[in-house]
Amino acid sequence: MGRNKNITKSFGSNKIPKVQNDVAMVKISNIIQRIIWAAFGITAVLLALKSTSRYGVGMSPDAVSYISVAEHLLQGKGYTDYLGEPYVHWGPLLPSLLALIGLTGIEPLTAARFVNALCFGITVFCAGVLFAKRIKERLLVILGIVAVLTSFIMLQISMYAWTEPLFNILIILFLLNIVQFLKSGDTKPLLLAAVCSALACVQRYVGLTTVIAGNIFILLLIHNFSLWEKLKRSALFSTIACVPVGIWVIRNKLAASTLANFYPDLDLSALKEFTRTLNFVTPWFVPANIPLGARLAIIGTFVILLAAAVIMKHIIVGKKQRESAMLVKAVVLFILIYVTFTMTASILVNAEANDRLFTPIFAFLILLILIGLEAAAELLGLLFQKKWAGYLIVIALCGLWLAFYTLPGIAQRVNYYEKNGAGLNSAYWRQSPLINWLREHPPQGKIFSNEPFAIYFQCGFGARLSPRLGDMENFKRQMSSEKQNYLVWHFNHWRTYLYGFEEISSQFKLKPLAQLPDGVVFVMDKK
Repeated sequence: MGRNKNITKSFGSNKIPKVQNDVAMVKISNIIQRIIWAAFGITAVLLALKSTSRYGVGMSPDAVSYISVAEHLLQGKGYTDYLGEPYVHWGPLLPSLLALIGLTGIEPLTAARFVNALCFGITVFCAGVLFAKRIKERLLVILGIVAVLTSFIMLQISMYAWTEPLFNILIILFLLNIVQFLKSGDTKPLLLAAVCSALACVQRYVGLTTVIAGNIFILLLIHNFSLWEKLKRSALFSTIACVPVGIWVIRNKLAASTLANFYPDLDLSALKEFTRTLNFVTPWFVPANIPLGARLAIIGTFVILLAAAVIMKHIIVGKKQRESAMLVKAVVLFILIYVTFTMTASILVNAEANDRLFTPIFAFLILLILIGLEAAAELLGLLFQKKWAGYLIVIALCGLWLAFYTLPGIAQRVNYYEKNGAGLNSAYWRQSPLINWLREHPPQGKIFSNEPFAIYFQCGFGARLSPRLGDMENFKRQMSSEKQNYLVWHFNHWRTYLYGFEEISSQFKLKPLAQLPDGVVFVMDKK
């Protein structure tokens, strides 16, 4: 007893309550932070719902496929698209989810609107979790969250019936869990990362980047395991991550004699593709009306300054944040893997690498920017001998960027989409004279068009693409020998992979059936 009294006297009788109070304050602070992040997430949901409040969820050609597959699943027709053909070009997760919700009586089109709006909100919240893992200053974390919330591209993908919103959440959760495994060595976060990777792969085939990244992380970034232990965990991760997509591609081969309906179409103009991608992505941070060269110069200068700030902080302050170093390494490696994979795939199949494809790395880019801004704030604090002064300057500058670039831009886009709709589900297509004529006079035969997806979505009957470049003979074999063939040609010809009207008219007999202000309907016969 006397010894215990001496120990109490040595440490002070009020020490334990003080520690308990500090722990309680930290817990309360964390709860308040998450409430704030959730509030921003709810705001994101409301922005997406407001954008789609008048016309509904935005539609595009691939969105038409997702919705039609979900409808066919509910009708017991299996994974078939709007033409009744096997659905193989994309993963099955989103149509399956929409069909599952459809069992409650909610139509897939309506379900897609609410699912992707909710995913936008969850992405904003998850971004807060990600940023807080590395950034100490809470105001910087909030600025990062607002940057995600007010991103034009993040809003756009969330108001379309696209796969990216859910995919982006799976990518963030994958990275958070795999980093937790790398730091702790525990099996549970590894299993969670593998599940996220598996779901990402059956949402989008580019989810295979998580499998590649996960194995690289396990083999190179973790040091407290032997090579044999690393290989065992790599095998466990890869098996869980790859089995679902493996089953899916085997099904594709059996149903349609193809693994994923991608065919090599090598585009050697890699520099052109890279330039086009930069032209899509740079407006995330700099106004698009500035020439690309100037945009790259502005962004490049900003990146160099932030990188210099991080290096100088390390030299001058000499502090190492070991707890978050693993996160930064994983983020940088994943960005490199994802960009390399996406660009290479785009070149191999001659597909456009537009900005929506790169949205999975958006939150990671914001994290790297916040790291640089935090370093710059601390250096400015040393310069002015007041820590708060450095953060005040940095936060004020970021606030100006948000106030004069992203906030007005997001408000403008929300108002535009609410007023006009998006993609194939817009006022433009609903009011199209060509579409209205087709509704009133549905052709009784086989329809080909340079806008088949709009015809299906707006009119409810299927149409196939007009002939692709270099595929004229195969197209002729697709024409019906029993029914009348029709060509519905919309004047807004933007698909560069299709033959133009002059080439088609030189190969076929075209008899005008109806001429509208925005298109023509022809009876089409072989010459």
